[in-house]
Amino acid sequence: MTDVALVHTEACLTIARSPAEVWAVLSDFHRAPLWIKNTLLKLEGELREGAELYFSFPKHPRFPGRLTRLRPLEEFGISFATRDFVFTLRELSPNQTEVCVSLQTPVYPRFGSEQTERGNLKICQAMLRQLQGVVEGEKHV
Repeated sequence: MTDVALVHTEACLTIARSPAEVWAVLSDFHRAPLWIKNTLLKLEGELREGAELYFSFPKHPRFPGRLTRLRPLEEFGISFATRDFVFTLRELSPNQTEVCVSLQTPVYPRFGSEQTERGNLKICQAMLRQLQGVVEGEKHV
């Protein structure tokens, strides 16, 4: 059995909303297609740590995954395929939340570690921008 080389990437962004407002979007599976960067059509499953999830993409209508971490207002983790995402929230002020996303994947041999890491960073940054747009675009509670 060979060891698989892993790449760990992290990106952070400040969202002009409270942790509760960010969490409301992050943990609502119906809104996941609005911020999960890819071609996600639907996310189904139970909001419970360890729960099996199903990601629906155009070519993969029921792709399995898992809810790996669930600490309300603090940490949210999902995994599917070879990707493990963990979102962490930190209140900076009552209306400012730092959201970080870390992504761990194997090094894709076709790309090598540097190119895999650059690609993963772009994915993380895009997801954060999308999440920011959804959260800040909603009416302030």
